[in-house]
Amino acid sequence: MMKKLVLALLTMFATAGLTIAAVVTLISADVKEKDGKVTGTIKVKGEDDKEAVEYKIDDTKFSGGKAGKAVEGEALLKMLTNEKSWGKAKMDVTVSDKKLTEAKMTKKGGKTPDKTDKSN
Repeated sequence: MMKKLVLALLTMFATAGLTIAAVVTLISADVKEKDGKVTGTIKVKGEDDKEAVEYKIDDTKFSGGKAGKAVEGEALLKMLTNEKSWGKAKMDVTVSDKKLTEAKMTKKGGKTPDKTDKSN
């Protein structure tokens, strides 16, 4: 009975995939816009990471600003290729099965945008 339970739990965890959310810093981007869609790779580094990790962003959903609206096309390209923000820009990212699935641009200090914040 116990063996079946352990086996069932292991199978469930293996098939469910692992989803991780973390705040990272944008290190660099090698992106281009093609037919209104931004493709390429970005390099990010977590707060405790020693090395940067590179992710393809072809299917990644980006959002940002106070309202958390989707960022696409030319605005996304401009945001990622701004070299002045490299090493400073923070993102709250979701990684699933070693793929970057979602990235939310955050305020200073790594806090996600808050719709009720009136400080700006």
